Amino acid sequence: MLEYFVRRYTELVKEKLGTDLLDTQLAYSIRFYCMGSVGMTQEWVLNDNITSAETVVQMMFNSMPENLRRILF
Repeated sequence: MLEYFVRRYTELVKEKLGTDLLDTQLAYSIRFYCMGSVGMTQEWVLNDNITSAETVVQMMFNSMPENLRRILF
């Protein structure tokens, strides 16, 4: 699951930037965000019976590194 999201975000960012290569910081930010998102989603699914999906999505968006947010949104 992690590798799927890393690959998907990487492809999307490359497409939006019109490039085949990402700088080291941007590649790190994608991996960092995806690792956190997958881990936190797993934690939410297994342990959290209170927080709505909409709230979790908003928290993930708010936690996205600024360099990714500028490109994707």
